[in-house]
Amino acid sequence: DFNVGWEVDFWGRFQRSIESADAAFFSSISNYHDAQVLLNAQVVNLYFTFRTAKERIAIARKNADIQFSSLEITRQLYESGQQSELDLQQAHTQYLATLASIPALEISLGKTQNALSAILGYQPGDLDILKNVPKGLPKLQPTIVAEIPARILMRRPDVRRAAWLVASQSALIGVAEADLYPGISLVGNLGWSGNDQSGTAETGSVGLGTVFTWNIFDHGRIRNNVRVQDARLQQAIESYQNVVLKAAQELDSAAITIVKSDEQNAILVQSVEAAERSLELAMTRYQEGYASFQRVLDAQQAVARQTETELVNQGVQISAVISFYKALGVGWQDRPVNELIPETTREVMSSRSDWGDLLTSPLPSSPMFLKPQEKQ
Repeated sequence: DFNVGWEVDFWGRFQRSIESADAAFFSSISNYHDAQVLLNAQVVNLYFTFRTAKERIAIARKNADIQFSSLEITRQLYESGQQSELDLQQAHTQYLATLASIPALEISLGKTQNALSAILGYQPGDLDILKNVPKGLPKLQPTIVAEIPARILMRRPDVRRAAWLVASQSALIGVAEADLYPGISLVGNLGWSGNDQSGTAETGSVGLGTVFTWNIFDHGRIRNNVRVQDARLQQAIESYQNVVLKAAQELDSAAITIVKSDEQNAILVQSVEAAERSLELAMTRYQEGYASFQRVLDAQQAVARQTETELVNQGVQISAVISFYKALGVGWQDRPVNELIPETTREVMSSRSDWGDLLTSPLPSSPMFLKPQEKQ
């Protein structure tokens, strides 16, 4: 006997279920894209953190060289009887303090390199991409942030994911409402019987009919389920709005940081030049006997402080640019399945289970209404 049944989708129960499942699927793809954005931003951030730490070490060594030159001058003046031992010891102290700061900076450099190795999937140690990195940090121009259309936020995978979750939950309301109405199914039966005794005829039978079902006594429970699904939809909508607001906040904060750090950098460049000139004058007057060594120490500290501040501000600006592009949702791309899963991993998974063509077939495209629009 064979029994066949088919329920007619009068009220869209199955259609809405498919819509909900599709939206949940595209939400998971957006979740993967969001991971791409976060990973790319973290890699770039660590790379420039490494370069910043390397520049801080270079600046510390440069300051140590300057202070060592001052130390030698004070030693010569002391040995010739022109200055007291106090100047010599003060110069020696400042020189050693600068040298002592270098190992701490090198620790930070090593930790950053190891973090970058780990996120790229390498063992701790030297990375080829970090060999022969350019000296200094790139000079950035303030990113033009005016007239950015609001719809650009739809590039962000987390916003797209939240929108898909709203669509998925909206369809579930239709699934719950369909239970309020009767279900009509077409059923059939095909039978066949035979006998091995001679002279006995074989018989077959075919039956067709309809089945009518209706949970008429469960309408209270069904209506409450509709209300539950509607409440969950409102929760998803509120979550979506919160994600959009957070995205706008991140974009605006990054833009402000870029503009203001650029303004600050212009001032810091002048302050470094002034500090270096001050040190030059202080050292000359000290050698000529017109100023105390304390003026030289103060000038050296000012040069070290302002140079460090300028470098840190450049790092802040670079980090803000990275955050700006991250807030725009830049850094993700659609990839075929064979690029999502490494070949060795696919081979191992295929040896365990029969995956058919699921590990190689292309992913479906997202509907157009959630794709980022090109600016006209």
